[in-house]
Amino acid sequence: AMQAFQDCEKRFANSAALRKLYASMLRSQGKFEAAAEEYRALHDFADLADLFRENGDWEKALESYRALAAEHPKDESAVAGASEALLRLSRFEEAERELQPILKRPHAPEWAFLDASKAEQQLGNLTGAIRDLQFAAREYPSNQVAHYRLIQLYKMTNQPELAAREVRIVGELKRGAKPPR
Repeated sequence: AMQAFQDCEKRFANSAALRKLYASMLRSQGKFEAAAEEYRALHDFADLADLFRENGDWEKALESYRALAAEHPKDESAVAGASEALLRLSRFEEAERELQPILKRPHAPEWAFLDASKAEQQLGNLTGAIRDLQFAAREYPSNQVAHYRLIQLYKMTNQPELAAREVRIVGELKRGAKPPR
């Protein structure tokens, strides 16, 4: 493999694909700063963000996801990554603000409802957190995470009947049955 890599270095010196492979090799060897420098030089914000995410450097991951979103505005993974980073950094108000336009779209993505609910809950708005999860459960009825989190929030807000209903739904989903609408 090393011989093949060296042959490629000679034939395709400084090609983007070869540099990306080199960055991946550095990454797999645990040389994260060197890999990050290669990704930056390539403007490969997706791999750069993933590198920082893997290492738990959420501030740099957020910066990289935002750079990726600026370069590719329709890339939903960049927005989802930025949302996750904001939640990990406990920047709940900012996350909630950034998620609002996404939630207003028809068929908003599952992750947006779940992240918005988490932000609302951390901000002490349990009603908003429940609302976001109810939308998620309605739009994506087989999403067990939404139903499970609803169970927890219904218990926290002293709504045992609704919690019991969600327990039944999760049980049905685990058995492979379609959840009731």
